[in-house]
Amino acid sequence: MGKPVFPKNLMNNRINESNKKWLDEYKSETDLNKGYYQKIENFFMFRDYKDMAFNTFTVSDIEKYVGVMVDNNYKEDTINTLPGALSGFRNFLVSKHPTIFSKDFLSNLPTRYFEKGDPSDAFVLSVYQIDLIREFNKQNWKYEYIFEIYFQLGIKKKEIIVCHPNNRDMKRSCFRSSEGQEIKYNAKIAQLLDKQRNQDTNLTQVKANYYFLKVTDYLRQQKPKAYEKERMLNYLDIKKSHQKYIIVCPSCGQLTENNAQSWVLAKTKRMPDFRLACTECKGRFYEN
Repeated sequence: MGKPVFPKNLMNNRINESNKKWLDEYKSETDLNKGYYQKIENFFMFRDYKDMAFNTFTVSDIEKYVGVMVDNNYKEDTINTLPGALSGFRNFLVSKHPTIFSKDFLSNLPTRYFEKGDPSDAFVLSVYQIDLIREFNKQNWKYEYIFEIYFQLGIKKKEIIVCHPNNRDMKRSCFRSSEGQEIKYNAKIAQLLDKQRNQDTNLTQVKANYYFLKVTDYLRQQKPKAYEKERMLNYLDIKKSHQKYIIVCPSCGQLTENNAQSWVLAKTKRMPDFRLACTECKGRFYEN
C-alpha cells in the first residue's frame, strides 16, 4: 500500500481569509518545525472549511477531516499528531485574541484520537448500552458490521481484515483469507453480508478504532451518560460482552445471541424433555 493521499476533490485551492491571517500570525510569532505549520495549513484546505472561520469550529467539525483521513488509510500515529498541532494553535489564539477565542474554545478536543495498546479494564456492556450502540449503528452499514463482527464472533482485533465480505465462502458459512485462515460466521453476520451490496467495505483496524471513537462519543452524549470511562470503547469490551451474551447452540453449534427471538424449544422422539435450539436449526441435529 502506497503513501496515503488526501483526495484532491475534497480540497480547496485556498484557505479561508480569517484562518490564513491567524495562521500567518502564528508562523511569524513562533518558531516551530515547518511540518507543524504545514499540518495546520493542510487541515484548513479541507473543502468543508471553505467558509468557516476557525473560531466557529467544533470538535465535530474537526472529526469530519479525521474521518476522511481514516477512509484514506492514514496511519493512527499520523492522525494522532493532529490534535496536538491544533491545540498549540488554539492556545496561541486564545492568548492573543481572547475576545474572539474564548477559553472554552475547543477545550474538549481530545489529546489523541487513537489509544495505544489495549486496556486492562475490559468490561461487559449492559443490554442498555448494546441497544444504544445498535441504534447508533443504523446510520452506517460499516458501523453495524464492525460491531456485530466483534460481538457475534468474538474475533481477535486484527481478524477483522479476514472477515472482509470479499472473503465470504457461502457454502461453508465462513470467511477464508488468501493465506487459508477460516472464521465461521453465524446467521446474524450472514444477514449483514446479504445487505452489503454497494457498501463501503474497506475494513481495517484503523477504521474499527475510529468507529469505537465515534460510538464512545455517542454514548457519552446520552442523558444520563451511557459511558463514564475516560478511555474510549475498545474491541476487548465487545469481546468480553460476546462471552456473556453469545451462546453456542447445543444442536448445531452456531453462535447465537441470547435473546428470545433467536431460540426455540425443541423435542425429538428420543428426548423426554424440551431442549433449547437456535431458530436456524430448530433442534434438527438433536436427532443425530
